Amino acid sequence: MQADRKQQLHKIFDGLIAQGVSQEVADKNLKAFMDDEVWLNNTYQANIRRKTGEGWFDETEECWNGFPEEAGEVIWISIKRRDREAIHDWRDFQLIKNDIAGPEMEAVEIYPAESRLMDTANQYHLFAWKGTFPVGFQFRSVRDDTLGLPSKQRPLEREN
Repeated sequence: MQADRKQQLHKIFDGLIAQGVSQEVADKNLKAFMDDEVWLNNTYQANIRRKTGEGWFDETEECWNGFPEEAGEVIWISIKRRDREAIHDWRDFQLIKNDIAGPEMEAVEIYPAESRLMDTANQYHLFAWKGTFPVGFQFRSVRDDTLGLPSKQRPLEREN
């Protein structure tokens, strides 16, 4: 494990303990973070956890996969900006999803009931699987321009 990642994980662990989290819960979180697959670029960090079949993604028992085993692997992609800013760029997230899960896998970002809200950092969670979500657009349309409409779109950087 890289020295800076190890240092970051111990800082998280120390922070949990300082917040009054029990040693047992802090240990479970540290283990889960150590087991994460981590992807980095200059702007983002994505922590990946994978689960096939119904059950918890890890022993922290915070995030549940309700898909049956027949649905195949579900990938939990937790994305944060490395500068910790609260900026959500859809095109960047689409590229991250494509790089990690594949261009033909679908992913959702859930805006849950308040009783299931997880909002502890400027971090975003995508859940990807091989199935098709039963609602959404049925064809592709990608544009750089806005057709003169009062909207804004940044230029495409790469096309898949």
